[in-house]
Amino acid sequence: AAIIFVQGEADWNGTNYATYLAGLGTTVTDGFRTPLGQSNLPIIIAALGRYTSGSGSDTTTYEHVKRAKYDYVGATANTYIVDRIDCTLADGLHLDGPGSAKLGARLAQAFKVHLGTATQYRGPSIAAVNKVNSTTFNAILSHRLGSDITPATQITGFKATDPGAGGAAITVTSALRQSATVVQLVLASAPVGLPVISYASGATPVITAMARDNSALALPIEWAEGITAVEKTASVSLVNASNAAQVSLTGLKWAWFDQASPDSFAAPTDKGTGEVTDGSGVLTVLIGNSGKTSGQAGWLIVTDSDGNPATVHKAFSGPVAVS
Repeated sequence: AAIIFVQGEADWNGTNYATYLAGLGTTVTDGFRTPLGQSNLPIIIAALGRYTSGSGSDTTTYEHVKRAKYDYVGATANTYIVDRIDCTLADGLHLDGPGSAKLGARLAQAFKVHLGTATQYRGPSIAAVNKVNSTTFNAILSHRLGSDITPATQITGFKATDPGAGGAAITVTSALRQSATVVQLVLASAPVGLPVISYASGATPVITAMARDNSALALPIEWAEGITAVEKTASVSLVNASNAAQVSLTGLKWAWFDQASPDSFAAPTDKGTGEVTDGSGVLTVLIGNSGKTSGQAGWLIVTDSDGNPATVHKAFSGPVAVS
């Protein structure tokens, strides 16, 4: 048996994250598990859906309840969180028949995981957001039940804010599938600092073209709030034959490969031109498309060649760790 908990829409008005998180824990322990004498009773919790008829104080703490549910499940044994943000509504709040059927199938999948007859029940999550250039950022997905996403273009639901400009919103002009694990976001303007990315946030996220996985349940990318983009880089100190630092070199071309040996090369994940070394002879390049994480090695090629074998040129080629 399990408790299926589809509740919370009336609680966001006036609550906060800590209050709801504590209250949810009390409800599960003192309301369900202790009275029933089952300390490990599985609790399957439906995340909040949309609330399209609310306004003002009705929705100001909506994200607090969302985050509390996800965090509670992440920290509590035998609890499960099921997304329903894309389930259709009968009014401004309650699910209609098809929406209820969709949620029911997802709840059942979570119970199958508890029973051991399935291994996964959740959709893809955003593991990180990497800077590619001043206005382009890659949302890196981690899959669970599925292995790919659709649609490939005009994906909806992403939001961006700029902490360097007081948290001002930045329009996401496009969200495109780059691969099974990458959605590339293009912002209307370059943020002052690194942007903060959210998905399916707020009471009324745009769901017309949400990214869903290729599982039979077509699970959307899960709610994510406040993921700060990072600058994933690779750096190398360039020197001449006498081992002297090559400072302020200009016009450098480069390519990064996720494979750490030339005999394994596929296509470069990142490349560029017009790069320069700093005052210490260090070249640092952004590798926002790379699948490598900090400390892992890939292969960096750097040259000032014009492509003519007869022209004297300088070059570096070797393994470099991601920073």
